[in-house]
Order: sequence, then structure tokens, then C-alpha cells
Amino acid sequence: FYDSSQLRKLFCASEGSQLEIAVKLAGCLGLRRSEIAGLRWRCVDLSAGIIVIQEVRTEVGGREVVKLPKTQSSIRRLGISGSLLQRTLEQRRRTDSEEYVVLKSDGTPPTPNYLTEALLHIVRENHLPPITLHGLRHSFASVANSQGVPMYDISKALGHSSISVTSNIYTHLFDETESRTLQAVAQAIAHKDTPCYRAPQMLPVKISVYKG
Repeated sequence: FYDSSQLRKLFCASEGSQLEIAVKLAGCLGLRRSEIAGLRWRCVDLSAGIIVIQEVRTEVGGREVVKLPKTQSSIRRLGISGSLLQRTLEQRRRTDSEEYVVLKSDGTPPTPNYLTEALLHIVRENHLPPITLHGLRHSFASVANSQGVPMYDISKALGHSSISVTSNIYTHLFDETESRTLQAVAQAIAHKDTPCYRAPQMLPVKISVYKG
């Protein structure tokens, strides 16, 4: 997956192309390829800054299939208010609410496999590390985790059925978070500006018993 710096380079490389929105939907929101291909303008509310994921578009045996997401948790509302993605969508806004958000240069909706090939072309052309749209989804999760976003919120954004699914997929993120947490606690306890307090030592006292 990409870090935030590599994501910025990819965003710049795809700017103005037909793949720009697809790349930002994956990198900024963690959408699946089928969710990107199935997003229509009626599911985008730019005034409210909301995108609703409620339909996917896939290929089965070379035939296009439009259907509901496979789980209820995959149907979700995602906020984009004030984001780079919102500004890009505003520039590409369409009046036909039934039209797909991501289109090819000829105005037709791309197949999921077309999106994969188009991303591969941009990555190669700009000498970037190999990445897929699903890899950009992982990149979203990784960057969110590095910014301190709770795993529960990352899980909801990704549309996972439970946080256990997220934790199983991103075990390495949990390991990194746990390591940073332990280091932070250790540093707080051993802070150099906090002198150690030592109680004054008491000299032994010899008690004499008076015998009268």
C-alpha cells in the first residue's frame, strides 16, 4: 500500500484524467472497485458533503451486473465535506442523477477491469510503485490508522461487517499501533524533565535503655 506522500503523487499524476475520481474515491474513502464503478450522481450530495454507497457494479462472465452490496454494513454514508475529493466532484458535476460518476472519455461507464488497467497505466507512466485500486483501499486504512483514527471508525468507513474483520485484515496496523502506544507510555513514565524523588535516608538510631 501507499503512504500519504505516495498517495499525493498519484493524485497529482491522475489529475485531469478520467481516472482521477476513481483514484480519489479509493484513496480518500477506501471504496471497493465495484463500489467506485457503481457510484451514480444520485448518491452524491455535494451540498451536504455526503456520498451514499448503496449499489455496486461488477462483471460476471463478461456480463455487467448491477446489484446491492453483499452485506448491510457495506451500505453506508461517507462524509466528504471540505475534502479534496469534494472539490474534484464539484468540478465534474453532472445533471443526470442516474449517470455514473466515473466515466471513460467517450462518456460510457468503465468496467471494473478497465479501471484496473487504467490505474496500472498511470502508475507505470509516472514510475510509481505498483498499486491496485484494492491496494489504495488498504492505503486509506493505513493512513487513517497512522493519523490516530480508531479502528472501529476505520471499519465503519470500509464497510466491514464487524471490527474483527478489519482487525484480521489489518493485523499489522494493530501491531504498529500497539508498539507506538507502549513506546508513548514508556516515554511518559521515563520523562527526563521529571526528577526522581528519593526519600531522605534515615541514619540508624541507637536506643539506650536507662537502668536506674
